[in-house]
Amino acid sequence: MKTGKGFRVLVLLTIIASVMRPGSAPASDDQSARLQSLGGSAVEGIIPDFYTDFRNNPALLAGSEKTELMYRLVDYCGASLPFYQLEINGTWEQPQISNYHYLNALDYFWKRGRGKWNIALSTLWKFNREESSRPEVDYLQNDYSSRLSETDNDAWRIDLTAAFMTGDDISFGLRAGAYGFYNMIQRQDISYRKNYYIYNAREILNRSYERNDMSNSIRRTVSAYLECGIRTEEGEESFSEISFRALKATSTSYIERIYRRLDKYYDEYSGTVYLTERYYDNQISDNYTGGDSWIFGFQGRHRTESGFILSASGSYERCNCDLSRWNSIEDLNYDYISEDQSELRESIYDGGEGTFDRIHGTLKAGRKVEFNKKLNLYLGISALGSHTGWNYDPVIEYRLRSREDLDSYSENASDRTSLSVDMNNLDLNLPISLELKPLPFFTFFSAVVPEFSFEVKTERMGFPDYGILEGSGYIYDYEITTSTIRTQYLMPTGFRLNYGERLDIQVFTEGYLFYTSELHSLNMNISYRF
Repeated sequence: MKTGKGFRVLVLLTIIASVMRPGSAPASDDQSARLQSLGGSAVEGIIPDFYTDFRNNPALLAGSEKTELMYRLVDYCGASLPFYQLEINGTWEQPQISNYHYLNALDYFWKRGRGKWNIALSTLWKFNREESSRPEVDYLQNDYSSRLSETDNDAWRIDLTAAFMTGDDISFGLRAGAYGFYNMIQRQDISYRKNYYIYNAREILNRSYERNDMSNSIRRTVSAYLECGIRTEEGEESFSEISFRALKATSTSYIERIYRRLDKYYDEYSGTVYLTERYYDNQISDNYTGGDSWIFGFQGRHRTESGFILSASGSYERCNCDLSRWNSIEDLNYDYISEDQSELRESIYDGGEGTFDRIHGTLKAGRKVEFNKKLNLYLGISALGSHTGWNYDPVIEYRLRSREDLDSYSENASDRTSLSVDMNNLDLNLPISLELKPLPFFTFFSAVVPEFSFEVKTERMGFPDYGILEGSGYIYDYEITTSTIRTQYLMPTGFRLNYGERLDIQVFTEGYLFYTSELHSLNMNISYRF
């Protein structure tokens, strides 16, 4: 088929738009570099891609033609834990697992021949530990400070896939695996300082103070999953397939903080420096949230004889979690001159239970337009809808407070707060992807993905019966609903280098193909077929 002038202009505009690059498709650890370059999640399932389709349906392994070893370098941006956490300062936040940046992945495909089980072993890992120390000394101000920090970011995944094809071109596949993420951050700030004043040309000690601020944050997820799939070939071009997945995950988030402060005040009398006042402050906070999640999902595809690919997927996730927050405050102040002493001790404990629910579904359709052996164009449409809900009701607060200097003690418990968040999302993508092979060993990938998204988020907060003071009155509950409409377009790019049918290198440049200063942001697949 001959290409007209109008189509050549379209190809040129696609390449130019990729160079301009206002955005790029987000990277995924289950997508090949080729598919990410062609539009990522917007085209997943409607553009045939062996590795991506294999990760979505284990039955695809039965169609593997040769034994193959693949190494992948994946830029992974982390994830959110499936619950809200009551922070030390009283706000609600969804814990995040930090950016892992690059992960290593290795896949081995063992082709055993028709009528036998094909086997694949897939692994993914990164273990990163960093330590730093930053001491500072100011001799003029008699000031010493030091910051110590330690971070540990670990990620791993391993699974085994087996698939079998019958003589009727029906494939069955099974996959079992597990993965885990671990994120730890420890910090300690230490400072000492002494203040002097000048009297009769002499330096006299006025005040000294010490600060010790330690924090420890640990977040982890461990999961096990089981997948199964079936695929039927219906002629040379058409096929149908469906896969199911069940996953069990345990997630925890723990934050600890210890803050100590000691202030001493001095004065001079008859040439002797005396301690006049001492102030001691000690605060300890523990914050824990953890829960178990279940995820059930499916994905199905069908390709018609006319070349259209239809894809549908859905999932349901449920998490039950427990939270606890404990905060202890101890303030001791002693005046050596008046011999006055004040002692305040207070403990606050919050405990409760919460739930998390998410329903997610996608519908996609697309087809390939083949102009010649060197040029393919993919047109598609993708719609995604989801509902997410968090609910904590109630969160109980227990408070103990004592003042030994005033001989007072109090203890109370109350329904402190209830929290619910509902979020509804609708996304529509219209991807146009291009695959150009000008040379036998080089293929260029590019895409333009207009994206339209609509989000409605409702937050509800309930307070105790006595309410909380806000301005000139009391608030007993509130509800806030926000709507967001966003439009953007993604323009990922990439390329492939191949040496015959044995060596294949795919690179997802995230749109930075012509910006050498950003070439460190590459996702890469290197595979060798035996």
